[in-house]
Amino acid sequence: MPWSATRHASENIVHVRYSLELSVDDGDQSLKRVLELMGTDDCHLEFDLRDMLGYQTGARVAWQRGLWANRKRVLSFGLIGGKPLLRQAAQMIGFVLGIKVRSVDAPPSSEVA
Repeated sequence: MPWSATRHASENIVHVRYSLELSVDDGDQSLKRVLELMGTDDCHLEFDLRDMLGYQTGARVAWQRGLWANRKRVLSFGLIGGKPLLRQAAQMIGFVLGIKVRSVDAPPSSEVA
């Protein structure tokens, strides 16, 4: 599976890590998992794009459409690393949904494995 999604019980941050190329099916499945992890809470979504190579257009569309109904519960998008085109796609989703987006090249040192 080219993605993983986690949330620690004490945080309002859902961490999503992508690798390789994201298919439409993986985009849909990862979105569903993120929404499950959010539950009824307002959350920040943090995307680690450092190992992601690309995505199928339908994966981006699935995220954009799937988050529409929940956009007011998404406090922000955080982007870690990634190719410029991947960051631009995430920023476009944020723009369309009215979600603040921030980017960093690497996670804080406390998060480095």
